[in-house]
Amino acid sequence: MTPLLKVDHLSKEFVVERTVFGRPVKTVRAVDDVSLEIGKGETLALVGESGCGKSTLGRLIMRLVDPSSGTITLTGQDITSLSDRSLKPVRRRVQLIFQDPFASLNPRMTVGQMVAEPLMLHDIVPAAKRTERVKELLQAVGLSAQHINRYPHEFSGGQRQRIVIARALAAEPELIVCDEPVSALDVSIRSQVLNLLADLQKQFGFSYLFISHDLSVVRHIADRVAVMYLGRIVEIGATEDVFGDPRHPYTRALIASIPVPNPGWRETTRPLEGDLPSPINPPSGCHFHTRCPYAQPICTTERPALVSSQGHHPAACHFQNELPAADDLMPVEAVDPRLSRLFGAFQALSTKEPAA
Repeated sequence: MTPLLKVDHLSKEFVVERTVFGRPVKTVRAVDDVSLEIGKGETLALVGESGCGKSTLGRLIMRLVDPSSGTITLTGQDITSLSDRSLKPVRRRVQLIFQDPFASLNPRMTVGQMVAEPLMLHDIVPAAKRTERVKELLQAVGLSAQHINRYPHEFSGGQRQRIVIARALAAEPELIVCDEPVSALDVSIRSQVLNLLADLQKQFGFSYLFISHDLSVVRHIADRVAVMYLGRIVEIGATEDVFGDPRHPYTRALIASIPVPNPGWRETTRPLEGDLPSPINPPSGCHFHTRCPYAQPICTTERPALVSSQGHHPAACHFQNELPAADDLMPVEAVDPRLSRLFGAFQALSTKEPAA
């Protein structure tokens, strides 16, 4: 079966310093030889620390940034080198939900004008029916049709993010890139927006590339998880496999860092030591070896391939089969059952945000 999106050996370099004559002196490889696939109706989460290249990869997939090398294929069509004119139909098929909903909305346009803009640009709905379609989209994301003439500053953060989602839905996309869509929202609102995204996916059948650094969110929304470190994918697999049996030391450190709301839980895993290396001058071999507690001499010289071993999901680690058991990296199992029931009850009661 042909995947909806296929990325092969994608890389992107940015010039950070030039000579007086314009010759590049220093470059940073924000995305380094990345390959992945997203199926139809699937949610692939892309996780990692800030600065690892997650957002850059999302923008490369949308062709907002031109790649330095590699290919991007959407339902069998190579979109890597399409012209701006040829990209117009691709723009409709791939939409973006930004991290900061207030910054991504035009303060001088009403909600109705912003949501109607994709309908007009792509000629999706006749002009006479656009207002009715905008009202339908607002209701689909949990807002009222009466909000159509309001401006962004009249809404809360969660409501503004719903407007951004409605605008993305207007184009009837096949893939939505969610770039930290709930990180700017209050904790009490995040579950509402996540539930909304899951419900819309079931209703319309599109796919998500869900970019996040919050693994507790990713665990509940993603079908598969790709872990990124300094521009490279270091582990990828089904969500239950990555969380239940992480094969890369960096993934284990990320999972162990998930906060656990249980005073009786005692963490037994050492946190990561050292700072994130500079992407301008990354370590040789395995980029993670400067912070890895299991590093060996081969890690400093030879880059590990992203491969599966002994029936496990793919990981880029020379010693993925020699790592100790990961039984103590299960924060979810350490949560007090009473807290889990309370959180579940809260989610059930807070499925819809009050209207402004």
